[in-house]
Amino acid sequence: MVRKELKTCKICLKEETVADPVLIVCNCPNIWVHKSCGEQMLELTAQTNCEFCQFPYRTERYANSWLRYLLETPEELYEFCDALRRTIYVIHIWIIILALVVQLSYQCLSSSSAYISLWVYLVLALLITCFRFYVDIRIWQIYYNRIAFSLIDWRKTHYSVVLYANPDPRPQTQG
Repeated sequence: MVRKELKTCKICLKEETVADPVLIVCNCPNIWVHKSCGEQMLELTAQTNCEFCQFPYRTERYANSWLRYLLETPEELYEFCDALRRTIYVIHIWIIILALVVQLSYQCLSSSSAYISLWVYLVLALLITCFRFYVDIRIWQIYYNRIAFSLIDWRKTHYSVVLYANPDPRPQTQG
């Protein structure tokens, strides 16, 4: 009676199936891994060699897209865009009020003092929008710094690995 050899993934401990075959990725005897399990392990641990036989894994590593990361975490992107939108909105209001203050200043200096009360209100509005502009710029900087630092962390930790089978493994021993 011939006993069929069961190949079990050393990572997930599940048996090989037709849909999910196991690979020999190093020179260790009777060690198999599913391609997806091996790739996930290498992404998380950043190993390049087998921990037992020190065989270098045949892999390709490539960085994932930071834009995809932002789209996967929409709350960060939304907060950043919302702060930027508010800042642009305040800049537009500030420019309009500044233009009105300049025009009324010219009219106050060149003619009667009938425009002085209106000029005072516009100067106060200009000061308030300047303060609001400053606050919005600070908020925008906070979100920008948070996203910039997440990019630095992203580069360190987020990459994908493609794992290939060992083309010349040592003969596997029968168990």
